[in-house]
Amino acid sequence: MLTRWNSSYLAWIQLKKLQKAIKYFGLMLLLESEYCNRINSEYLKLINLTKNEWQLLDNLILLLKPFYEAINIFSGSSYPTHNLIYLTMRLLIKKFAPSNKQTEEDYVDLVFEPSSRHVKENFY
Repeated sequence: MLTRWNSSYLAWIQLKKLQKAIKYFGLMLLLESEYCNRINSEYLKLINLTKNEWQLLDNLILLLKPFYEAINIFSGSSYPTHNLIYLTMRLLIKKFAPSNKQTEEDYVDLVFEPSSRHVKENFY
């Protein structure tokens, strides 16, 4: 089974690109003289995202973009990727970790502790 980690992110990017076209299409249907087109316009207005939902979509896109980029880096097939994991994870942690009581190093240890233990147990 092929896992498509970025499919939601990519779908939301495409939906965002279509935002104006969706709104325009609904307005064009409303101006049509045929009754069924006006009904379709009203239906489109009902199922279309609200202003707050479009804003949420914008925020989700901003949130997921660094993960999309990281996954693309990890998925490289023409270069070694293992050496990029630690650096990329540190960058993600630095961007998203809370800055209150726990330090960036605490989050790095939390993320990498299981693999560090595996390396110590099997290779030292």
